[in-house]
Amino acid sequence: MFIENFINFIDRVYHQRRILSFLQKYSIKTIIDVGSHKGEFISYILKIPSISAIYAFEPQKNIFNILKNKYIKNKKVHPYCLALDSLSRSKKISIVSLSFNNKLVKIFFEKKYFISINSF
Repeated sequence: MFIENFINFIDRVYHQRRILSFLQKYSIKTIIDVGSHKGEFISYILKIPSISAIYAFEPQKNIFNILKNKYIKNKKVHPYCLALDSLSRSKKISIVSLSFNNKLVKIFFEKKYFISINSF
């Protein structure tokens, strides 16, 4: 839990603020958030006045439910419990304890570290 909280902190303080600053320079109306997790990025994007629609995709059912409930009253946010791929198909998702780092990958464990290898 400490590691996930620390990474989320770094993401909020540095990464997402940089993205928000960049996007505010443009008149963007629609955002597609792939791997929305619990809506951390969406919270920042909603601060941009020109945004009229956010399509949020999160394939983990339990995380998706958190996302959906968080934005249930926000008409700009359209959550979908799906993963996106270039083909329409069913695929297994690897779930690790750090829920923000799950993706359609093969995971190899070596001691306490993991390496993810993109599977498509």
